[in-house]
Amino acid sequence: MINKKIIQKMVSVMPAIDPCVILRFFCGEHVFPGQGIRMKQYIRRAAAILILISFAPGGGDRPCAAEERSAGAPSKRWSAGVGAIYTDNPYKGTDGHDFLSIPFVSFRGSWLTIQGPQVSCLLKKWEQIALAGMIEYRFGGYDADDSDDLAGMTARRQSVDAGLSCSLPITRYAQASFSVLRDILRRHRGVSGRLTVASYVPYKKWFVSPYCGLQLLNKTFSDYYFGVRAAEARAGRPEYHPGTCYNPIAGVRAGYTFAEAYTAVLGAEIKVLDPAIADSPIVGEERMSSIQAAVLYQF
Repeated sequence: MINKKIIQKMVSVMPAIDPCVILRFFCGEHVFPGQGIRMKQYIRRAAAILILISFAPGGGDRPCAAEERSAGAPSKRWSAGVGAIYTDNPYKGTDGHDFLSIPFVSFRGSWLTIQGPQVSCLLKKWEQIALAGMIEYRFGGYDADDSDDLAGMTARRQSVDAGLSCSLPITRYAQASFSVLRDILRRHRGVSGRLTVASYVPYKKWFVSPYCGLQLLNKTFSDYYFGVRAAEARAGRPEYHPGTCYNPIAGVRAGYTFAEAYTAVLGAEIKVLDPAIADSPIVGEERMSSIQAAVLYQF
């Protein structure tokens, strides 16, 4: 088993990385070849499970200093429980939303973190600045038979993205984080980035964690999931290419701890779609929202 000392040794002996190499990896044509497995059946339920996990205490971005100091944070790494989630679907003619009750589990260690569809590994830390490697399952997409408005469209598939994230505290109760990910299965072949400012405010048995940020989708990514190719165009659905897009995001998590190890969690998030996405012939929403509620046991 690879432990933290081995990874730190690997990082310490690595030569200096040319920034141009990083840019070519994320923006060029070189990616790891691979083939994925179609996961249409149960995919919405799996997505809901993984999204809800990220709203458990310790989920989301790496905690700020206040959360690290909160009671039980260093010793209780696992969380398990049950919950429910409501999410919007932006594509025209679909049900518009999903409501599911599901189980979940998550883990947060000193250098390895499992946050829903995302796994991150701490690579290097300079005082309070942390650099981590990330791999994330990319949900989204559709099949032509999901709605009449999507008939004749080529299916858009889920993928796996990998990249880097960096986080640093900006106040005692808040931190900023930035991540950039690239498709490694050659599905959407795009690049996505996310800049987030998050806060964690504990008060006795309560905590509140508001956050806001900006999601960046390069033109290859947005064209794949929200564009219409020339061969897919028809009456009422012209060829369309949204280009590079920016989606503002805001949300909040709140929780209450009872019976020592149990916590009730409620979270909500809203994402305002870039006008270029909202104007797509296959998109029927201007924003996407989600609400999560759960009761979990930490151990």
